[in-house]
Parts: sequence; C-alpha cells; structure tokens
Amino acid sequence: MSNLFGLTCRTTVAPLLATALERLGDATYRGASWISQEDKHLARTATRTPKPPALPGHIALLRLDWESPQQQASVVTGEFGLVWRGAIANAAETAELLNAVGYAAHSLYPADLAAALLQWHLSTTHNLLLAACATSAQLQGVFAFIATSARHPGQIVCASHHVPLMLATSDDCSAVSDQLAPLVAIAPQVAKLEHGDVARLLYGHVEVIARDGTPALRTPERVGDHRAAPDFFRYYMEKEIREQAIVLADTLGRTGHAPDLSVLLDEDAARVLAGIDHILLIGSGSSYQAALTARYWLEALAGLPAQAEHASEFRFRELAMPANTLVIAISQSGETADTVASLGHAQRAGAAITLAITNNADSTLAQLADFANCTAAGPEVGLTSTKTFTAQLLTLYLLTQGLARQRGYLTPAELAEVETMLAQLPLSVQDVLQREGQLAQWAHKLAKRPLLLYTARHQQYPIALEGAQKMLEVAYLHAEGHPGGELKHGPLALVDRDLAVVACMPWNRHAEKLLANLQEVRSRQGELFVLSDTALAAGERFNAIRMPPTLRDLDPILYSVALQLLAYRVALARGTEIDNPRHLAKAFAEE
Repeated sequence: MSNLFGLTCRTTVAPLLATALERLGDATYRGASWISQEDKHLARTATRTPKPPALPGHIALLRLDWESPQQQASVVTGEFGLVWRGAIANAAETAELLNAVGYAAHSLYPADLAAALLQWHLSTTHNLLLAACATSAQLQGVFAFIATSARHPGQIVCASHHVPLMLATSDDCSAVSDQLAPLVAIAPQVAKLEHGDVARLLYGHVEVIARDGTPALRTPERVGDHRAAPDFFRYYMEKEIREQAIVLADTLGRTGHAPDLSVLLDEDAARVLAGIDHILLIGSGSSYQAALTARYWLEALAGLPAQAEHASEFRFRELAMPANTLVIAISQSGETADTVASLGHAQRAGAAITLAITNNADSTLAQLADFANCTAAGPEVGLTSTKTFTAQLLTLYLLTQGLARQRGYLTPAELAEVETMLAQLPLSVQDVLQREGQLAQWAHKLAKRPLLLYTARHQQYPIALEGAQKMLEVAYLHAEGHPGGELKHGPLALVDRDLAVVACMPWNRHAEKLLANLQEVRSRQGELFVLSDTALAAGERFNAIRMPPTLRDLDPILYSVALQLLAYRVALARGTEIDNPRHLAKAFAEE
C-alpha cells in the first residue's frame, strides 16, 4: 500500500509540509519519494521515513510506501514530475499507443506509462489540466496520480479512478491527498473527488473536471477530529473493506501482471525454490483460511503437493517432515504466538526452506524465516481482517503462479490469461463493492436469524469458512462453514424456516453439485442466499446476487470481499462493536 500527497504554496512549501506530515502520527512507512520544484527545475529525493528533507520551492509531490521505497512509482523527466499509486488494466494497449506516437515509456511500470501519456497530451494541448483529463480518460484501472510541470509554475494536477482523493485549500496554498489527516493542517474543510474526476490545484484555488469532461463543483465538508474520523467513513472496517481495490492494485503495480518469483521475493529465493517438492502452509484464523485456499491453487496450478495446518495444533505435532519441503507461515501481524512457534517447530523438524507472509516486514515471523514477503496492505485499525486477508490471497496466488511458471506448468497462452485476469482484478473488486446496497437488503433479513450456515465447494470452501468467521467476529451471530457435500452429514438436521444458508457459487464445474446440495436445504424450508456470477432467478426462500464475471482462480478474492461487506452490514443492523469486537485481539502474542 502507498499514499500520495501534493502541495502547492505561494511561499516555500517546507514549513507547511512538515506540519501536514506530522498529522500522520506513528504510521509505519518504510520509504518516501519526493518531487520538488524550484524555478524551472524538478528534482526527486528518496528517504526512509516520511520526515521531509529540506525541500526548496513552492511545489512538493510525495508518495509514501508501507513497504520498501518504490522508485518506479515516481517519475521525473526533464521538466515533468509524477507520483503514482495503483495499476493500469490496459497497460499493453497504452504502451502500443505510446510507441506509435513516438513517446515510448521507459518501462511498463504504471507510473512510466502514465507519465509518457501525460507528456504526449501536454505536447499537443499545452494545458496541464486538459492533458491530465485526456490521460485519465485513456487509462483503465484503479489508480491515482499527482503531477506537475516546470513549464506551468504553481500548478499541480491530480486524477482519481476509484481512489478517494481529497482537496484542501487556504488563501495561499492548495493540497491533495488520499488521506484526511495531513489535509487538516491546510484547512478545516475538505472536498472529496469522485471517480473519474481530474483537478488542477493553484495557490488558494482548485478547478475540477468531472468524468464527462464538464466543470464540477465538489462541496467542501468541515472536518472534525481527524484522529477519530476514519476519512469520512463510519468505521475503520468499512474504510478498510473499501480500500481493497486500491491495495490490490498497489501490489500489482509493484509486481506486475506476469508472476515472477525474483520480483515477488528475490533472486536467491527464486533459485532455492526451484528445488522444492512439497509445501506446508501454517496459519491461524483468517490466515489459516488463506493457507487453505492456497492449497487448492498450489496443487492444481503448480503441481505441488500441499497441506494447510492450524498453527495452534501444528506446533504440538510429532512431525514427519517430507524432504525438500517449503514451509509458509502466514500471519497478518507477524507476531501470532502459535504461528511463530509453529515456524520454529518446522525448522527444527528439518524444513528445507521457510517463508513468512506478513503485513509487518519487521515482525518476529519475518525475522525468523529464511525469506519474507510483506503484503504491504497498510495499517488495519479494525480488528477484523479484511484488506490484509485479500492481500494474503493475492500474494499466495502470485507465489503459486510464479512456481508454476518456474516449473514449466504455464504455457504462453495460459500466462497471457493469468496476466489478463490479474489486470482485471482491482476493477472486479471495485465492482463487488458496488453491490453493498443489495447485500444490505440481505443483512436486514439475516440479522434476525439465530443461526447461519455458509457453504461452497472446492476453492470457495475456505471462503465460506472465512465468511462465517467474519459473521461471528463482528455481528456476534452464530455461523458455521461447511463444504457443500458435507451438508448431508449433519448440518441438514438443523434446517427449518429460521435457518439461512449463504452460498458462494461461481458457475463452474462444481456449481451443479452445489446447487443440488442447496435444493436439499430449500426442500426443508431453509432460506438460501446465493452469490453467483450467473443469472439466477430469485424466488420464494431463494435470494441471489449476481457477482462480476468470473476471474477463475481469483474468484475467492471477489467472494471474500462480498462476505466481508455482508458481515459488516449485519453488524450495523445488530448494533455491535464493529471495530473492536468483544473478547478479541488483533494479534495474539500469547497462547
């Protein structure tokens, strides 16, 4: 995850910039890229913290990184500078266009493509705002950028595609950010840009162009205590659910759409992983559900035998560790006591290689493992895992496809399909978020039920488990997850008119079998709530929401987002403590 900030001032930016960034508090960033302008000169500076260097001039652009600094996400070329976050869905087409018009990008990284496209439009329009509008209209994906040109002194332009950029203006300066906190230092009122908006910031003045190309007025809202207000959302859980499209896009902007182990980890890890014959995944809670999902991927896509284990049980097992085993330990915090102990147990039992997947690069788990991958989902204040869970899933999918590619399991045609699906993923997640209204209607019904069953088949089964866990955590509603084929082995005895069954049913080779399982529930007067990517006619005791078109093996990410939203809306209806559920903790550092 990354964050953007831009500031233009009639006076030197340095004092106000320092004050604004102090508002970020103790946010754990591991790198920052700065672009500053003095007269007609642009310069880029990289630092390890968000503490600003002594920047000269009247303009500053900033990208903050949760992981290591991403130099490829900020561009300075001659008289032009840009900072970026997100991913471009139509990157290949954009690169072809730029080659055709003689403005070839330095690389296929999104920032380089966007910068080259913006420079081309600037050369024809000679207007920074119009060039930004043309660039924004041509790019597809989930992203935001802030840019400036030395030939247009005092001006900053920004564009937003599904990223909530906000603007603040005072008499002598204007600022833009995707976070509320630093803007409070600029002005007591903040205006929110809408999807597709492009804005030009001048000293004390902003202009906004809407997605349809017409001037727009975005009314400022007065800001309360910025430390208590999660960027205009009611709860941090809601904010973090809605951040998932851009968090996943940030990851793909960093790794690219062609899975590569040397990019995801490093060249040493890629070389060592070529010798593995077996994979063991360990986690607790949501991290276990992520491990269980990855087991399906690793066996089906990379041809590697895999097993998933609860860390709390695995640490006490008398192990017979297979030779050449890669052990993957998964923990959001990297401090989960059972997971840390399990990784040490696996190492003592003779694990050939260990890999930590965590959202905390400095955690105990990351230090203990041979190799580590930081999911870089950013701070997750809400106790319930949302964006960190889908970030784990994406990392595990990229790892799986990287192994498949290394082992020769991916044909060129299959690799092209993988790249297409990954390019579409952030937009499809955003599409799922648009279904909140329908999920809220379901929540009104489900909030009154004494018991919920979640069910699915194959790689959606762990997502059913995760959906049930979310409902337990935030809605305090008893929920259980079961494979579709296991309903007849006990759970059907619970079915009556009060029972609701939530099903994840992408229309694939497992769908008809799951549909037969669901008909058994309906015939016993149970009520069905089905998520599916095919058109299903609603009827008596049968409710359906149509999901976005299938992304095949990436579907578990889409359905997990839908189930997070459903749990959140049920919790709202029941009036529970959403961000801090009772009796639970974010990281269990003790047994």
